[in-house]
Amino acid sequence: MRRHVRGTLGALLAIGIALAVSAPAAAQTSGNETFSGVIVTSGLSGTRVVVSSVVVAKGVFNGVGRVVEVQNLPGDPDNVSRDDLVFADGTLHIVSTTSTSRSR
Repeated sequence: MRRHVRGTLGALLAIGIALAVSAPAAAQTSGNETFSGVIVTSGLSGTRVVVSSVVVAKGVFNGVGRVVEVQNLPGDPDNVSRDDLVFADGTLHIVSTTSTSRSR
């Protein structure tokens, strides 16, 4: 009987160790993040056309994706822009407000 209990405990211990080793590490959920991006446009047709874009994220999340410009909502002021940063792991929607400040 003791031999059977020891064997069972040994097997459970081995399974526990295997699960602990194979489980992914907990993701960091807070910290600094930097986004750098470029949007390439053309005006040959007389209107602004996006040719290509890229965005690079470094920090808590590291990834390379693209910038997708989104139409403003009705009622958005002229100084508001909406964009999606699209990565393989998901999309981040951003709303930017441009301000003009004058220094003397």
